[in-house]
Amino acid sequence: MDGAIDACSLVTQAKAESLLEKSTGPGVPEITPPFFSCSYETSDFDIVRVVVVVYEDASQAMAAYEMAIEINGYAELSDLEVRAYNAQPISM
Repeated sequence: MDGAIDACSLVTQAKAESLLEKSTGPGVPEITPPFFSCSYETSDFDIVRVVVVVYEDASQAMAAYEMAIEINGYAELSDLEVRAYNAQPISM
């Protein structure tokens, strides 16, 4: 891995606001390799959080991605330029 991932560039504030149909604050990045995240929050505490996990091996990354979808029934997101899934609601 050669550097940090800008998770806020993957889902912009405008996209987060569109998803939530509410205004959010600016993205708050968190960098704790191999995890890179960005959170957008409304005044009502609704959150869009982008989490990127970096793997050294592409096949291991794909296996983890597919397992998360299969085990949890997460919906794949098709409106992003990267492979992603919606992991909400985890606690509901």
